[in-house]
Amino acid sequence: MASRGRPVYALSLTTPCPPVPGLGCREAPCRSWTGRVGDSQQFSSEVRSTSGASRQRARFLGLRSHRPSTDDRDHTKSVREITRHRLRPRLRTEQVGTTCGARCHESGPLLVRQAGRRHGPAGSKIQGRSSRPSLRLSPRLFRAPAREASWMTSERPLQTPHQAAALQIAISGDLNGTGESSRMQRPHANWIPRLPQHIVQQRRARALLDRRAPITVVLGHQGYGKTTLVNAWLREQPDRSEAIWLNARAGLDLTEMVSRTLDQRPKSDRTILVIDDAHHARDQTLLGELIERARCRHQLHLVLCSRGSHPIEPLADGVVETTTISARRLLLTVDQVLDFAAVLNVPLSTDQARRIHTELGGWAAAVRLVLEEIEDPGTELPLSRARHYLRDALLSGTSDTRALSAAMEFSLTERVTHVLIRDIADGDGPEDGVRLIESTGLAERQYVDDDVILTFPPFIREVLRAAFTRQRPARARSLHRRLAQWFATRQGPSHSALAFSHAAAGEDWQLLDEIWRRESTTLLFEHPHALASTIATIPEDVLDYRPGLSVAYDVSRAAAVADTDEDGRMVTVRAYIQATQRLSQQPPGQVPVHDLLVLGIGRIVGQRVDGCFTAADQAADDLERVVEERVAAGEEPGDGLHWLHLQRGITHTLRGEHAAAAHRYRLVWQHRGVATRHGAATATANLALTHALWGDPQSAQNWLDRRADLETGGSWMHALSSMGAQLAVGMSALDRLDLGACQEALNALGDGSTPTDLWPYVVYLRARHDLHRGPSSSALAVLDAAVGGHHPRLAQGGAARVLLARARADLLLAQGQGERARAVISGLDPEGSPMLAIPLVRLHLLAGDPFEAFRIAEILTWQATTDNRSRQELLVLAAVSAYRMGDHVLSADITRRALALYRHTRLLAPFTCVSDDELDRLFTGAGEWLDVGAIDTLRRHPNPFPERLTLIHLTPREQVLADTLASGASRQEIADQLFVSINTVRTQLAALYRKLNVNTREAALVQIAELGLSHAASAPKS
Repeated sequence: MASRGRPVYALSLTTPCPPVPGLGCREAPCRSWTGRVGDSQQFSSEVRSTSGASRQRARFLGLRSHRPSTDDRDHTKSVREITRHRLRPRLRTEQVGTTCGARCHESGPLLVRQAGRRHGPAGSKIQGRSSRPSLRLSPRLFRAPAREASWMTSERPLQTPHQAAALQIAISGDLNGTGESSRMQRPHANWIPRLPQHIVQQRRARALLDRRAPITVVLGHQGYGKTTLVNAWLREQPDRSEAIWLNARAGLDLTEMVSRTLDQRPKSDRTILVIDDAHHARDQTLLGELIERARCRHQLHLVLCSRGSHPIEPLADGVVETTTISARRLLLTVDQVLDFAAVLNVPLSTDQARRIHTELGGWAAAVRLVLEEIEDPGTELPLSRARHYLRDALLSGTSDTRALSAAMEFSLTERVTHVLIRDIADGDGPEDGVRLIESTGLAERQYVDDDVILTFPPFIREVLRAAFTRQRPARARSLHRRLAQWFATRQGPSHSALAFSHAAAGEDWQLLDEIWRRESTTLLFEHPHALASTIATIPEDVLDYRPGLSVAYDVSRAAAVADTDEDGRMVTVRAYIQATQRLSQQPPGQVPVHDLLVLGIGRIVGQRVDGCFTAADQAADDLERVVEERVAAGEEPGDGLHWLHLQRGITHTLRGEHAAAAHRYRLVWQHRGVATRHGAATATANLALTHALWGDPQSAQNWLDRRADLETGGSWMHALSSMGAQLAVGMSALDRLDLGACQEALNALGDGSTPTDLWPYVVYLRARHDLHRGPSSSALAVLDAAVGGHHPRLAQGGAARVLLARARADLLLAQGQGERARAVISGLDPEGSPMLAIPLVRLHLLAGDPFEAFRIAEILTWQATTDNRSRQELLVLAAVSAYRMGDHVLSADITRRALALYRHTRLLAPFTCVSDDELDRLFTGAGEWLDVGAIDTLRRHPNPFPERLTLIHLTPREQVLADTLASGASRQEIADQLFVSINTVRTQLAALYRKLNVNTREAALVQIAELGLSHAASAPKS
């Protein structure tokens, strides 16, 4: 080849990292590259494909592409060739020792030498007739596993990471060096282009590199972006830094290479020595020399890129400072996944990026493979190419088969701990087992409390598990059974779900039944996703004998996917009811007792949801009798019996039978070691509500404190199980007139329209709060809206009927609508219920009948079934009635009884039922007072009821007319029934209209219906 005044140099490289990934000569490759960081200028590149007429031109690094020969075209259809650009003259040649064979260099230690012949090193040919020979990439460039090429360049060789990264970017499809990548056809399935550099620039990892510790180890498997990270970091180093990049490919003599490379440089030079694929460099002599040089040469910074934990770390411990950049620091975040998608022009939302990140664990190469395959981001993630790469490249690329086998075995479980490895691993000690798995680079060590946890990224764990199960199914089943036993016998986070999953995978049905019987509620409430996915893998013939699991499958799917707290979890409740109805046809004797409880409780809940409280209680009695017989015969009910006690307690609460409910709740609490914490938490919450309803805030607070140790915030049942606690907090706050705390509880409870079991108590609490807060004109509308959200049968039965009647009567009395309040409570036997007797007593008192008010109140204050709150309020009303009757001595005695009860309960709200002046007269007559703070609180919350009410009193003849009008009779028909003339009927109707304050028959009928005058009972006199 003719030379026109410029020297020609031949260069042959073989590094899969900068400067040229995977390039080298065919025979004995050169093993090092050297250059000075910062010597190159800006470059521009343009990639050209050699396949047919669609070739793309490129200018790059002073090199010109060579069109392949006819024989090579079949091998180079997908090869990206690099074309022409003039190099800067200030680049200079370095000499470095090499162990290349004679076919690459005739002799001597020159990596770069002058070439004056037509044929250069093996595998390359000099083409053209000028001083600028062309570059030819060998067809073997992308052939797995080695990617090799030999090439020649004019003027000066490639020297710096700038040019190396540029060539790397050109090969990977990054056309402008900014990370923007074109989608290019890949030569083979396992080839992954280099990652866009601005994507893998993790700030935490860069900060650790910037510390320039004597030794820095960068961990991460293939595709994590180790070399791209280090290469980009080298670019930013100052000009006075010199970088040497070596590749520790297996079989190379790195000891001699490192010695020759470093000995040629003064110790005062700032040198960065990068050893890529350092997981191959495990020779103790080499590592000892590296540590000694790092200790003695203060300007040397050693960077090792390794796929797994490297032995240099423990060797250097205590000798030189060592910084480890873990693989976790190289994983992409959700925001970086979004950036990555933008680089690849893939439209992606934040939720979709989060889904990809969850599936792949931030593994950069896998993210890229998935993003490039996505056509519709809303569809299922295309994971097939990423799985193929991991299986065929990463698994086969791990040289330590023993370590890989250990990693595959322990990928069967999601939680690999030091203790688990100690108990499960065969032969190895726990620390050796941890190091063995960690050395693969597929798992990362974390420290939680006093234990060591190895974490596999979810996607890598999935592929490892699938490969191990496919290759060794019998061993996989055996390990699953051992893991199920291990998790079943130890307490820990998610241990019940892991034990259940491993038992199903190991087909250990006996252990599966035991775990389900003992941990069914924990699995259902805390792990619905895992439960549903595990049951889906159980064969149908196995489920046929376990109806409880079929019910759990329907319930867990509804709880995990379709349900929210806004609807009271009714989707889940209905799924439970429907599943139990479908499976309850089996004879009880053929169903295990635990599954019998699951089916029976579903029937009880279904009847309760329909408002059939009596039928639900009867069904509970029958179920409890059958279960007791089966338990006496030796069967184990598991946690189902305690859940039955809880459901029976809720039924008693909804019927207003609070003593019976408290008994059932205490049974659950007493056996809390067996029952789940969800059942115990619900029981303690409802016990707190029971004591708050009774007017015992101190006992209620005690149960709330006990419940604090049973927090269930991570469960979908949390909102339902905590409702009783919120009600107890709100009622206790209202009793001491702390409206702010009560409002906070109501904010958590809602308005009562949600179809939960305790909705009547929520409506009642909100009505009481609105009554004390101030004007109640809108409170009735809120009450009607909340009640309208439920089936009328639910509002007319059990405790709901009494609670809603009391709330409505109080709000009507506060608005001065005495007749409507009387109509609300008149048909409910108010004198037999302390809660309803209070508005009746107040109605008589406001209507000016203190004698009748005192009679009703005095009787109920001595009844043992009267709760503390009602008793204290009835005592205050009785004292006022006695004072108005003129019996001041009796009034003073009753007032002292009320104050004594207050000192026990600390309930202030009952004293707000009378005016401040009348309350002062009562305290003065009794000679006892409330404390100053209580008096100030009462002054800020005046009596919400009026001083007087005028009620409508009908004469016997007017009452008959009202009843007859309501029946729809005409005037003549009324006259005939009463044996009077029609004129007499007209006169009597006119008097009735005046009392009702109406002018027409239609308006009179509306008033009669609203005031309940057509069936009036004994009413207080006006």
